[in-house]
Amino acid sequence: MALFIGAKFRKYVGHSAHVTNLRFSHDKMHVISTGGGDHAVFQWRFMPEGVNALENDDTGHNTGYVDSNSEESDSDLSDVAELDSDIEKEKEIDYDRPVYKEDLSRLKRLKKTENSGQKRQQAPSEGIKLEFIHGYRGYDCRNNLFYTQAGEVVYHVAATGIVYNRDTHSQRFYLEHTDDILCLCVHPLRDIIATGQVGRDPTIHIWDAATTKSQAILKGQHMRRVCAVDFSGDGKKLASVGLDDNHMIVVWDWRKGEKLATTRGHKDKIFVIKWNPHNLDKLVTVGMKHIEFWNQTGGGFTSKRGTFGNVGKPDTMMCVTYGRSPEMTYSGGASGSIYVWQDVTLTWTVTAHKGPCFAMHSLDKVSIIQRGEILSDFYLSSDFFFFMCVW
Repeated sequence: MALFIGAKFRKYVGHSAHVTNLRFSHDKMHVISTGGGDHAVFQWRFMPEGVNALENDDTGHNTGYVDSNSEESDSDLSDVAELDSDIEKEKEIDYDRPVYKEDLSRLKRLKKTENSGQKRQQAPSEGIKLEFIHGYRGYDCRNNLFYTQAGEVVYHVAATGIVYNRDTHSQRFYLEHTDDILCLCVHPLRDIIATGQVGRDPTIHIWDAATTKSQAILKGQHMRRVCAVDFSGDGKKLASVGLDDNHMIVVWDWRKGEKLATTRGHKDKIFVIKWNPHNLDKLVTVGMKHIEFWNQTGGGFTSKRGTFGNVGKPDTMMCVTYGRSPEMTYSGGASGSIYVWQDVTLTWTVTAHKGPCFAMHSLDKVSIIQRGEILSDFYLSSDFFFFMCVW
């Protein structure tokens, strides 16, 4: 059967780059797709009865189906290599793409192709529905997997936010992103999720974990990608970090979609931004060879670098969390050490892991740490916090 440019089609979203393979399952009940740059495997349920069966089942935002039925076709530029983000070494990542996915519609209009033969006048009656995604983006992201208050697990891969229910072994999907999602955080009081993506003008999406419907979309302040996001302790503000040359930090009133404050971040890559839960004007950022403490003052910021002194050597900080008091902060380093900070001064260190310390979270009495390689079961800190390793 010949395919002609401009033929009617049905479009499904979720992958962030080119789809490298498609296969039916042995019983013809499912379609399996694999992504190139997103390293994810999508499982779709084949709908021989047609997509009309989906129209009463949240068509669009949770099934992967987009009712395009138009004269456009993605086939013209589906092999544009620059759209792939196959990243293996984080320090060498370059997200400044010559072509972004939002450029495709413009490039298609500029591409004039002679077409012969008869076009398909209607989209095929058969369809598919996104059922399950196998994969998790962890090779260049961190602090991006959380429990919701409802006890479900939220994380991301490719251009999809995923809410996983362990009891039913099922997933719900947020599919409004147009490119790789690279950061995620959870509202402190409600099951509201914020996710940031790659793009020429990258967007931040705020969405409801229960309904997977969008609450707000923030844009216009970052370049290349949004690499870190975090809600303030009261949930009213959102902080974000971009991957432009200055790693700009922006504070938003996310409900109004308004920028409240902005400043240049650090010359080197920032991995994590974290609000102080005890003080709504204070934040901390960590990244390549630095930790920096910020204070929001009106529409700008003041900042102080962490002082290591003779207590420890400068390290690439992979994660950070606050303690029980506003002045107590913990950070985890690429060396595997845990650093304890009083205000901006390093007070002591713990050699905790043989590999990098990628994530940590503090509770009232317990701090949980994800490790590169386990060394000890727990540690007792000076303010009586237990550090428990997870593997």
